[in-house]
Amino acid sequence: MTIHIPLLNGLVVVAAIIVGCVVFRHSHSVHSDRSARGDLSMAIAAAAAVVLILAFLFGLGDGSAGVRDSPASSPASAAPGDRTPPPASPAAAIR
Repeated sequence: MTIHIPLLNGLVVVAAIIVGCVVFRHSHSVHSDRSARGDLSMAIAAAAAVVLILAFLFGLGDGSAGVRDSPASSPASAAPGDRTPPPASPAAAIR
């Protein structure tokens, strides 16, 4: 089974992984005890923040936001004189 991942989404994930690794290694070097490991929770939070920020900057999502109506088809964009008045009653619309 093949899953297609857009290039920009893949690059966002790669950037988040790189930032998470850098934060993990930096938090490891900050500890005075050399046997101490890095702060995994801080690295995960930094990676999640990178994904969130880049997703907002690049407008990434599940792809459903890209399907929109054209501005000409929306009723708000029509000129006021182009609209037909609504029928007076439902019975008048049937005739």
